Amino acid sequence: VSTQSTGKRIYGFKKFSFSFNSSDSSFSATSQQAVQIHSSAIRDMKCKRDMILTVSNDKYIKITSLLTNNCIMEYRCDSSLSSCLLDPVDDHLFYCGLENDTNFLLVFDDRNTSKPLQEIGKVHQKPIHSICYLPASNTILTASQSGLVVIGADGIPQGLGEDVSGKMAQMKGCYYAGYENENFHTCLLVSSFCCIQSHYLWSL
Repeated sequence: VSTQSTGKRIYGFKKFSFSFNSSDSSFSATSQQAVQIHSSAIRDMKCKRDMILTVSNDKYIKITSLLTNNCIMEYRCDSSLSSCLLDPVDDHLFYCGLENDTNFLLVFDDRNTSKPLQEIGKVHQKPIHSICYLPASNTILTASQSGLVVIGADGIPQGLGEDVSGKMAQMKGCYYAGYENENFHTCLLVSSFCCIQSHYLWSL
């Protein structure tokens, strides 16, 4: 969310407390708290237990405690960031997508944030807007308007298979790629001429 405070716009998130009404089985917000994190628009955020990872146009990557509302880690990049992911398996790893002429995927270890653990470049022609983990293959799926790329544990891009690659070649662009855990499918939302065109479900 963004809020106006003393003439200055701040960017962060809002925490809500809810109470359950047993008479009609509904929830209602009893309190809310705004937490400032960034000085410019937040492009993506991911939560894991009591932490929230955010990336912003202010060029900062930040991890904030949801218990204390304090920033526990920050890293400044050379350009804006477009996407992020907290690794669901390794509690120390997280991933961020840069928005510049490289469109790098940055891999970080929170035990040493002086520099990225790995910089994976030249995999996308456009900024990465979605990053998700594929548990069946222990790989990272990245998506941009130029397509899908799967990154192996060694940081090397992998093929998508003939079925997925063939469908990708017919697409006009992609808005979002996400992982649907229950049925172990990747859900890709495709757009054409700024309109939602279709959903595709593939096993990856």
